Amino acid sequence: MTIETQTWILDWFRRRNPGITIDVEQDYHQQGLVDSFGIIELIYELEEHFAIRFDDSDFKLPSFRIIQGLVKLIDKKTKNAP
Repeated sequence: MTIETQTWILDWFRRRNPGITIDVEQDYHQQGLVDSFGIIELIYELEEHFAIRFDDSDFKLPSFRIIQGLVKLIDKKTKNAP
């Protein structure tokens, strides 16, 4: 699912940032791809699309703000889903 997950996330960012180069190994907030409200939207849409729930500990992970790290976290959550 990793490729599908990354594609979905990249498409989400591209819809909001047309024409911007996205580095999947860098902090997406620092790249200017989202503001604080955008992060809330991203979390909501990820939870809805992938049928997962993030908890407070997820948000504290440095990898949460990097697309590749987010992909791995989502894939882990979807594999552990009931």
